[in-house]
Amino acid sequence: MRINNKPAKLIKQNYVIHRIKPFSYSSFTENGEKFLQIDGYARQETFDNENPAQSLQFNKETAVELVNLIKHEFGI
Repeated sequence: MRINNKPAKLIKQNYVIHRIKPFSYSSFTENGEKFLQIDGYARQETFDNENPAQSLQFNKETAVELVNLIKHEFGI
């Protein structure tokens, strides 16, 4: 999934803390544009088989937006 650079904040009533799951990241360049890809895995077996449950891709613009969002939410 390629991330949109205009995130919407949702106010939810119920939250569930997720279990910690394996993830990996990689970077690549396509047509002169650099991307960061984060892959999440449902469990260790899928990580070992390199079969991600979900992938997120960020270009420089969307990565900056994510960094700013994290800084804002955590007061960094």
